[in-house]
Amino acid sequence: MQPIMKLLDALRRIMGVRKSIHRPNSETCSDTARIYIQQREDDITKHEQPNSETRPEAARIKEICIQKGIHEVVHFTHVENVDSIMKYGLLSIMDLNVRNIPYHYNDRERLECVPEGICLSISFPNYKMFYSYRRRAGEKSFVVFSLKPSLLWELPCLFCFSNASANEVRNRLTADRESLMTAEAFSAMFSEEAIRRHRIRRSVLNIPENYTTDPQAEVICLHPIDVSYIKAIYYNGKFDRLGQWQATEWGHLLQERPEFFNPRKDWEHWVWWRILLRLEAML
Repeated sequence: MQPIMKLLDALRRIMGVRKSIHRPNSETCSDTARIYIQQREDDITKHEQPNSETRPEAARIKEICIQKGIHEVVHFTHVENVDSIMKYGLLSIMDLNVRNIPYHYNDRERLECVPEGICLSISFPNYKMFYSYRRRAGEKSFVVFSLKPSLLWELPCLFCFSNASANEVRNRLTADRESLMTAEAFSAMFSEEAIRRHRIRRSVLNIPENYTTDPQAEVICLHPIDVSYIKAIYYNGKFDRLGQWQATEWGHLLQERPEFFNPRKDWEHWVWWRILLRLEAML
């Protein structure tokens, strides 16, 4: 037992592991929601497009995308939401509620407390979260939207180096949100180390340059995403609505891409570190 304790103590120092996870107060989220509804309703109705030229970081974010070969941003959603998305574009939960648009939601808690945001991933879905949702709802119940990367510099976005509900990210969302909207924050999503308690080095993961270091890193878009940003809709095997959708004016966007429904190629590294963390919690 003593050698294991020493090993775990060393790992804790290296990775900066934290045992406790702070949960945001749901009342705070509700207060934020009420304020947001009052300020946002007119903008949603008008569908105003922010001018990317007014964002000084836009050129640098675009440059990073070109350097790393980022050609798509992805968003997975339940099949029940597809018709609505193709009509209204991608909207946040807050925007959907403001406009009284029905939707099938995945995350009841919204731990990151950003109900006005749309969660996206760079190049590949957050497979851990995606898998858990498909287990509950069924393998054929989801699709993946492929979006143009230009939204990253044309629309206001938060760039989170890990899952937005993780302590490190959530603290910055609360105290210094503006710092997550910079080119520096975007670049940090591809850093050599996964900037969270694991401290896994990117160089050992053997992943493409256009993948974020942490597979749970996410982009939170703070503006509605117009239908014009949609490049493709990926599905995994035939399902009931496929024929109906193929007959629509956007049927050409449908592509069978099963690889987006699998784990990322470096999944074993992350499983190993989760096992170590659980072992520490048991001692």
